[in-house]
Amino acid sequence: LSLFPLVWDFGTVNQTNEKQYISQMVKNVSDDLKLVSSEESSLITVLCLSQQFMRERKDECSFVSLRDVERTLTIIKWFSSMKQHISPKMVLSTKEGPLNLSDFHLNTLLALGVSYYVRLEKERIDYANIINKEFGLEHFEEDILNKVVISCQDLFI
Repeated sequence: LSLFPLVWDFGTVNQTNEKQYISQMVKNVSDDLKLVSSEESSLITVLCLSQQFMRERKDECSFVSLRDVERTLTIIKWFSSMKQHISPKMVLSTKEGPLNLSDFHLNTLLALGVSYYVRLEKERIDYANIINKEFGLEHFEEDILNKVVISCQDLFI
């Protein structure tokens, strides 16, 4: 355990420092989430990409901080703890057939959906393309991030 994620610079941090903070934050929850090295690395990458994507927007979506990263990690933990209640009830399929995502991918996509995706209006497809590509899901015709978010929303509505 480190104090590193608690000692944040006030104001804007550069991308290198932000990645260091995000890396330490992910490492602090890695054991709880039972992440393997490749998942840890992938999570750090999608969080950095998400922060960068949001920061490049020209509206209020551009206001992001490390609190968004912390929120996303908390939501991943929540979805992970609720997997026996949520995952079996989600209907995920593509034109090619059933979509089998690992628990890591499903929980991360759901958390990114809550923390970043739903904040966007016009640029959801652009954001989803970035995340889908990072997770190796770009070969599907459909937007997998959107499918995951809608499937989960349908459970609660």
